[in-house]
Amino acid sequence: LLFWALALWALVRERWLLAGLAAGLALLAKYPGVLLAVAFLAAALRLRRLPKGAWLTAGLAALLLLPVVLWNAGREWVGFAFQLNHGLGGSGGWRTLGEYLGGQLAMGGPVLVPLAVVWAVRGPREQVLLRMATAVPLLVFGWASWRTRGEANWPAVAYLSACVGVAGMRPVWQRMAAVSALVVVGGVGLHVVVPLVTVERDVVLSRTHGWGPLARLAEAGKLFPGGKEGPVAAVYAPSYQLASQAAYYARLPADTAGPSRRSQYDVWPAVAVGDGEDALWVSEGEGPPEVLAGRFGSVEGPVVLPGEYRGRVLHTFHVWRLRGARVVVGDVAQ
Repeated sequence: LLFWALALWALVRERWLLAGLAAGLALLAKYPGVLLAVAFLAAALRLRRLPKGAWLTAGLAALLLLPVVLWNAGREWVGFAFQLNHGLGGSGGWRTLGEYLGGQLAMGGPVLVPLAVVWAVRGPREQVLLRMATAVPLLVFGWASWRTRGEANWPAVAYLSACVGVAGMRPVWQRMAAVSALVVVGGVGLHVVVPLVTVERDVVLSRTHGWGPLARLAEAGKLFPGGKEGPVAAVYAPSYQLASQAAYYARLPADTAGPSRRSQYDVWPAVAVGDGEDALWVSEGEGPPEVLAGRFGSVEGPVVLPGEYRGRVLHTFHVWRLRGARVVVGDVAQ
């Protein structure tokens, strides 16, 4: 958001060197920063003008991104593939597109979003770059949401330039956009602290609460009495999200195992579990995969740890103890 806004400001004023630096930093922060280049090209086509200085911007931005490209090239393009699969993999349709549109009304505000669309389509010609910087992210991620379940925050950069457009409208529209957005922000903030409504897929609450019970993984002896006790060597999970939460709360080495979307855990060194040592498997339902369980003498569990917040069960963690590693376990993530 920071570097996108700075790059857009520099592009509008044709400060090509600053634009290239900011655009490159935007790309380093998040791959969808490339959509700013798409917006600029769309604006150039609309105006039938491509300034020579834009090549300096493109070259500098590409130079800053080059180490990331080389890193990906040496690792089967894992970073780019991860994002493409995240944004375009899976299945979608009218339902996921509807969720995307509803998410935009909730995140951008029920007044700002319609105004932004109207401005992007019919705004002043001299603001064409700003309009494209709003239209391109909304359209690209709208198309992605048709193919898979997306997330409301994906096109957040679109609203930076949209706010500029709305600021040029009548004061009554400005006030309505601001007030409605404050109501949305206040409502979501209040829901995080004191949930007032119950929804089927409460992403806000489940991502912000209910992870504390994972701290009990560090006291595996109390969870699984009997047998050879003592601290476990590592904790495994089916996804990088759960593995990272377990690592944070339990302060244990963590890794992923079994079929899952490739993540940073696949390029980091795998955790090592020495011969005879124990480990844990934590999930929200499924048991340890055979590729992991087969490397231990026995499997015990599960123990259920509910993750609650104000009486609502947000997570139900299932924990298995993997006893007695038969050999050094260092490559289960592969």
